[in-house]
Amino acid sequence: MAKNKVTAEELARISFRILDHDTALELANQASALGISRHEYARDLVTAGMTAANEHLHEMQMLRTEILDLRSEMKLLRQCQEDQSEDAAVDIPEELLADLHELACNVSRLRKLERLLRKLRIDHATGVNVLLPNAGQLTPAESRSWVKKNLLQE
Repeated sequence: MAKNKVTAEELARISFRILDHDTALELANQASALGISRHEYARDLVTAGMTAANEHLHEMQMLRTEILDLRSEMKLLRQCQEDQSEDAAVDIPEELLADLHELACNVSRLRKLERLLRKLRIDHATGVNVLLPNAGQLTPAESRSWVKKNLLQE
């Protein structure tokens, strides 16, 4: 049965079993190669999984800001084109063309980052969904509900 109130010490303590022998062996081998215990390595992996999503989110926000700036420049260019007569040739500055190319590259990078972040969030949610019931913090149903509410919301 799940506990209603969790102390800070209980919240900080997480333990779980890796039921798949090959996965457990791989964890032990990687930890040994790093010269640390498999427990410490598992903790590092969980922590890294949680922080990686935040780092990617920050990079995505920076790219979105760049894209908004470039879209503003594109809007100005369109206004300039509309202001000129249809017969007049439009000279697009090289710098603006380079900015438009950079915008296209950034949009592509942003889409890749969004897919990666989505995958990281799902992987992280899957891990937490397994850890919470195994640690005795929540029932499997409560864990699924908590993960959906707290980790999978946009």
